[in-house]
Amino acid sequence: MKELRLAAAPVHISLPDPYVLRLRLADGSEEELPWDYLRQFVDEGYVDRSRRAALQARKALGRRIKRLREAAGLTQAALAERAHISRVTLARIEAGAQSPRWETLMALARGLELPLERLLGA
Repeated sequence: MKELRLAAAPVHISLPDPYVLRLRLADGSEEELPWDYLRQFVDEGYVDRSRRAALQARKALGRRIKRLREAAGLTQAALAERAHISRVTLARIEAGAQSPRWETLMALARGLELPLERLLGA
């Protein structure tokens, strides 16, 4: 298990919002720790579960993009050209091997002539 190293011992702990733990240390300094960073120290399975969930989400988005592309009668090369991305990038996104950047999602939506909400399944 990882070890959390702090400059001094915590003397006060607060939770300013659900996603941050704030520690005031004995030396007067403060540390803010994101909950997901801290959780990996107390929940040994958290990192693996998070990675699996991210992979499932990438694959689901990739399948959706592929279905929409095929429904539009486009090849990967044609959609990639319309979206101004490489065909290899599109293939990796459709396979769930790569997470698309925001700009890439917008470009794919434009290439498919769909609102971004439809591309994302919202």
